[in-house]
Amino acid sequence: MVSVSVIMPIYNSESTLETTLNSIAVQSYLDLEVLMLNDCSTDRSGEIMDQYAKIDPRFKAIHLDRRFGAPAGPRNIGIEMAKGEWIAFLDSDDVWHKEKLERQLIAMKQTNTLFSSTAAVRFTYDADIDFPDLNFDEISIITFDMQLKRCLTPTSSVVVRKDIIEKVKFNENLTYKAREDLDCFLHCHEVLSKSVKIKGAMLAYRVHQGQISGNKIKMIKRHFHVLRNYEKLDGTVLGFRALWFTVTHFVLVLYPRLILKRL
Repeated sequence: MVSVSVIMPIYNSESTLETTLNSIAVQSYLDLEVLMLNDCSTDRSGEIMDQYAKIDPRFKAIHLDRRFGAPAGPRNIGIEMAKGEWIAFLDSDDVWHKEKLERQLIAMKQTNTLFSSTAAVRFTYDADIDFPDLNFDEISIITFDMQLKRCLTPTSSVVVRKDIIEKVKFNENLTYKAREDLDCFLHCHEVLSKSVKIKGAMLAYRVHQGQISGNKIKMIKRHFHVLRNYEKLDGTVLGFRALWFTVTHFVLVLYPRLILKRL
């Protein structure tokens, strides 16, 4: 049994995939498996996956037999297949700092928590990848209410215990696409009450044309849709508060980002 299972949904990512996979291969934490889930790509993504699987036995190439059209389905399959005690998520165009997994596991052990994330920096081209903030020892506590006001856990930075995420999983309804992480991680925080976040940026989040997260109006609508339909463990719903928390999220995210260019 491995300690960490890295789950990566992949669709037509040939231009970024090698850089992303390399950032896993050089991790200082070695006890891991990498589940690469090919969502019926039509480019060379499948070939690249197969090459890595041949070179490093920790990498597992999984070619799905149907197209899900969103990362939620492949992630859920990965969760079911995972052999690790811990689950880490990484999108096929993002990049990790080489000490990311090791630092997060240490932080969770020290604080006795089962969910962690890190800050992130944005980049467009590989030459721009940089982790200037080395403040990896300082952490903050994230609560359910804080997640409601602003989603503070970038998906590609999350590490969570398997027995927690397999109870929650991602909503595969396509109306949740690009916001399935908000719904899933809210449920995780409601179950756990808190998580820890490393304040230093250990994730590089790639920004490129065409991604849904770049369309602000569409993202706002989807964010509100998720919160409006969110049902808490006690059966209550957010009601009109869904609109308020949608507004707080995008005000807190967009204005600082214009200045700091940080997630």
